[in-house]
Amino acid sequence: MTMALATTGIIVAASWPSLANEKGYDWGSPGLLGTVVATVVLAVTFVMVELRAEDPILPLRLFKNSTFTLTTAIGFVIGAGMFAAIQFLPTYLQIVKGEGVTASGLLLIPMMVGMMGAAIVSGALIAKRGKYRMYPIVGLAIAAADLAWLTTLAVDTSLFVFGAMIFVFGLGIGLVMQNIILAVQNSVDPHEIGVATSANSYFREIGATLGIAVVGTIFTSRLSERLGDVFAQAGGAAQGGGADSLTPDVVKQLPEPIHSGVLNAYVDALAPTFWYLVPIGVLALVMAFFLPQLKLSETAGMVARGEAVAAPKAGGETELVEGEAAAVPENVTVGATTDGSPAGDAAPGGIAAPRVRRTERRGPRAGRSQAKGRGGRVTTTALRRLPALFSSLYLRVCTLIA
Repeated sequence: MTMALATTGIIVAASWPSLANEKGYDWGSPGLLGTVVATVVLAVTFVMVELRAEDPILPLRLFKNSTFTLTTAIGFVIGAGMFAAIQFLPTYLQIVKGEGVTASGLLLIPMMVGMMGAAIVSGALIAKRGKYRMYPIVGLAIAAADLAWLTTLAVDTSLFVFGAMIFVFGLGIGLVMQNIILAVQNSVDPHEIGVATSANSYFREIGATLGIAVVGTIFTSRLSERLGDVFAQAGGAAQGGGADSLTPDVVKQLPEPIHSGVLNAYVDALAPTFWYLVPIGVLALVMAFFLPQLKLSETAGMVARGEAVAAPKAGGETELVEGEAAAVPENVTVGATTDGSPAGDAAPGGIAAPRVRRTERRGPRAGRSQAKGRGGRVTTTALRRLPALFSSLYLRVCTLIA
């Protein structure tokens, strides 16, 4: 309860200018001060409760783990900077480019392609080499540089250039998000993988909420000032116009030169806002350099927690077996016993010792390993064709929309 209320207080405080219809944070406002004080009290209460709870929602001992603390801080900063940038890209397409809601969503496909492609490729390389530390560093460097590139957005920026910008941004995010989760999961006890992963996601979402609220306030304030100048120069031709009433349909119906003035005002308010996010990306990059390189676990989580055992299947494959058999793997395998006695002999105390089977790679597995070379070449060829394929697809979407 205290965690939920404290989270709500953070969101309300961060969104206060929008909720109170104010241009900024008026720290003399009783409502804002009361919200902040109540949030702090609830957060302290939550910490005290968690310290005394036998089964806490968020074990505070996790923060003694330097890898968990560092990756959580990186996730928080990424949420504050990167998600805030993503939030305003569809509105740029709708207001400045005049695209519809569906079209603006389709035009964000390059970002998702970059994100998914980077995550898949980096995951395959990590599985092969067992090293993950370099990918968050490279990804954050790419994302920070792309935030600086986004400051060059203009009214006449082509959709192809816009697609290239967000594709690169997606590459950076894709190299970071899942790999810091991987670091978290390999740094904690197997029984705490779930809570550590959810805690990392929680703080990332909190960072995103704060980032979107703060950056949104800055953007709205800048937009209101510029729209005021545009409407003042129009001599009252657009009465009632303002940032709150600015919608794509309203913008399309505005006469010239007000229409061009509104588009320029929107871009002049949005593009420089990305400069506020560049230091956040650089901060995350600096923290990533301190990320340790841990040895990745080769044991499934359920096996490591003792909830399952790896039982052999036909053809030399293995599968997880849950339940009571996981706790007492009696007579599951054949071969040498765990205490070194011959197979089938009774261990001290008269109880038959569990046996270990030596399995050989036979059947379909052998066929797959023989075809490994051909499969690797096919996969490499397909990966090389992906950029051209996605570029062609994006150009077709732009053509259909135009």
